Amino acid sequence: MAVSSTSQKKRKVKGMAVPPMSRSVKLLLTAMLVTAVCIGWVAKGAWAERVAHQQLVLESELKAMLNEANDLKQQLLQLSEFAKVETEARERLGMDYPASAPDKIWTDVPVEQPLLGTMAFFSTIQRDPPSSRRH
Repeated sequence: MAVSSTSQKKRKVKGMAVPPMSRSVKLLLTAMLVTAVCIGWVAKGAWAERVAHQQLVLESELKAMLNEANDLKQQLLQLSEFAKVETEARERLGMDYPASAPDKIWTDVPVEQPLLGTMAFFSTIQRDPPSSRRH
């Protein structure tokens, strides 16, 4: 007998017999596809929101940096005005700039020696033995 029923139908896929997909499997795959699309849609919205927030943060930081740069430019202009005043004062008073910057700045105030107790305390907590210390 050559009667074929719908439950007995088989498809050929590359030479192998594959049973037809049941309705519940098709519904399950459709539900999984719809779920994946919804998750992607929500994730895309969250990603766009995060990018927009980061953009606002960076724009506010840029604005703050531009304000700081303008403040620094104004301070630089004030310093250049002081330099002009100094140059004018030196020219009027006949003062010359030093040929080279001094290595040390000498003061008239003598350096005080540390107290004897302080010296003893710090010499006891030194890690190096006293013989290897440099003076």
